[in-house]
Amino acid sequence: MPFNNKTKFEPSKHQAAGHDGCLISDSIFVKPTIKQELEFYSYINTIDQSRESNSIENDDIYLGSLLSHWMPKFYGNLKEGTINETKESNKLDLNLDDNSSISLTQNSKNVKDYIVLQNLYHNFKKPNIMDIKLGSKLTDDSKTTEEKIKRLNKVSCETTSGSHSFRICGMKVFNNQKILPDELFEGMNDTILDDKDDYFQFNKFFGRSFDSNNIKQGIELFFKLSMLSPIQISHLIDIFLKRLQLIYNCLLDYEVRMFSASLLFIYEGDPKVWNEINSEDFEDVDPLIKEPEISDDEESEEIDDNDKAILNDYKVVKNLIDKSPANSSPPLSSLNLIDFAHSKPTPNEGYDENVIRGIENLIKIFTELQEKI
Repeated sequence: MPFNNKTKFEPSKHQAAGHDGCLISDSIFVKPTIKQELEFYSYINTIDQSRESNSIENDDIYLGSLLSHWMPKFYGNLKEGTINETKESNKLDLNLDDNSSISLTQNSKNVKDYIVLQNLYHNFKKPNIMDIKLGSKLTDDSKTTEEKIKRLNKVSCETTSGSHSFRICGMKVFNNQKILPDELFEGMNDTILDDKDDYFQFNKFFGRSFDSNNIKQGIELFFKLSMLSPIQISHLIDIFLKRLQLIYNCLLDYEVRMFSASLLFIYEGDPKVWNEINSEDFEDVDPLIKEPEISDDEESEEIDDNDKAILNDYKVVKNLIDKSPANSSPPLSSLNLIDFAHSKPTPNEGYDENVIRGIENLIKIFTELQEKI
């Protein structure tokens, strides 16, 4: 995609949860970040590149076995500078000089860095989104205030974060008929946000209202509210289950702690897209993991690994983003791990049981949903 001194960015409108201040421009996603998140992306990319290099002899790396396979593609970061809102289009102009600086004029207090990632919603016509926060322990106590620890411990104890090591943080489902099923819990309809784009969108209290008795129905609602056919929903539940199993196995090989990280479930909610594909071809057009596409120029031009980690040079930013596939084939669904502001490597401490428990419980629920269809 073109990335120049007047690249247009606009606020991300397809978030189901998360913080304000996120921007998109086609296949690129920019959000406020902190040093710890940047370091975690750099760390995972470094160790995964090392594993891939060693696999040339061992031939033991397969798609889905590396943590970077499940994370958004990481381009690096931009420093604080100037973004001005244009009233006519409600878009944001990214003004870059040779120092490659970027910032938000609104809500930018104390924000110094912005991480540049793959836009996971890119090419979806009507993305249906579910954000699930993993773990019963939501804070890194060594870096969190006592007040926040108490507050988030209370949230965990009162929600499925405590009972299932995961919690639905947000959900957004396209349905221009706006027909709701029976309420799963008292006041469920009160958790629906007004949306002008024919979506059911739920606020944070939606996910906090579930318990052990109805959390499965809550996840089922992510598919049930859509305008897709039973066979299309069956494919989605099956492929998400397989992805969860792959992520589970992958994380057993990583000694990290990912406090408050999330799983981002996305699938195409536009029935027109699905109806153009024969059901026998779903697996062909909707692989478990989409292999990264390489542009024609990428093989002939090498980029230094350090440049990929910290992008303080405008030419490096432009070079990397120009290489991102602008017209990749539209996906039907995807599953990714996101939000690593509180994640860190923990050598010699084993895998992250806090996160693994949540994925185990999700696997159980998706297995039950698969058997039900």
